[in-house]
Amino acid sequence: MGFGSRIPDWVEPAIEGNLSKVRKMEPSLVDSEIIVLSASGMNIDQAEEALLELEVPEDYLVYETFWVRQAAPSDKPYIAVAIYRRK
Repeated sequence: MGFGSRIPDWVEPAIEGNLSKVRKMEPSLVDSEIIVLSASGMNIDQAEEALLELEVPEDYLVYETFWVRQAAPSDKPYIAVAIYRRK
């Protein structure tokens, strides 16, 4: 991702943990079993590393990832988020 990239519609509901809304935003996921994980960090690298440290069941594959920077002041303003889809 780069600064100024368009944020996909699924990112906000994914960060909020709203799986049904994520499925609606991504039509290919409507009938899929998914897991959404997110992690925060002081910078992009730290957020992505924290995300990679989270455990995902072996029968799930990465479907999509993205990162954003929160506008509100925070000690960890970057959020990495990923959708995992069951094989």
